[in-house]
Amino acid sequence: RIAAVVLLLNVSVLYFYNNSTTNDLVVASERTIKTQKLEDGTQIDINQFSRITYTDGADGTRQVALQGDAFFDVARDEERPFIIQTDEVAVKVLGTSFYVDARDEEDEIQVIVASGTVAMKVGENKIILTKGDIGTYMKSNQQLTKKKNEDVNYMAWKTKQLTYEEALLGKVVFDLERTFHADIALEPAALKNCTLTATYDNQTLDSVLRILEKTLNLKATTNGERIVLSGSLCE
Repeated sequence: RIAAVVLLLNVSVLYFYNNSTTNDLVVASERTIKTQKLEDGTQIDINQFSRITYTDGADGTRQVALQGDAFFDVARDEERPFIIQTDEVAVKVLGTSFYVDARDEEDEIQVIVASGTVAMKVGENKIILTKGDIGTYMKSNQQLTKKKNEDVNYMAWKTKQLTYEEALLGKVVFDLERTFHADIALEPAALKNCTLTATYDNQTLDSVLRILEKTLNLKATTNGERIVLSGSLCE
């Protein structure tokens, strides 16, 4: 399977709407994960507080505008490419399965390939992603990189399983924010270098925070919508 990923700046959303019909399918999730199956057999798992708009494009393409993050299992159709658009990135595929994390609050956009092959391009810079690879686009410096995906928790928002082996607390916080759609800060910021070995299976955010408090001698407090984890630096 070959999929092509093209990164476009600014014009992506305009292209999507200029080439679509009026029969849009809109699916928005709030505090639950939603699964949407399309007529062609494609299945989209939409994370909390994310939104998709699906359209059969006038040019014969299948098009999705994505806000937030979602996992796509795209039914193969070589005559009708499947295009996913965010504010910064367009992902074009024929048929494959992959995760796209395009949350507005994050500086990076991730494409993690579960099956198939993906070509990812920014200007003249092009990388090929295969099963088990992650492509990352940094919004701040417009850099595109590729490496083997070592993030075993990238689907935790769906599986509700988190596993860590000497993981940095900064990475744990990143996972908790994605899994529970939370805003979590560390005070002092250097706490991000603390390490954690733990497994959380189908536990609530509150339960995980209570365990972190005891395990790393931290204190979790709420400041408006933000959760602050504070404590002494780890030895």
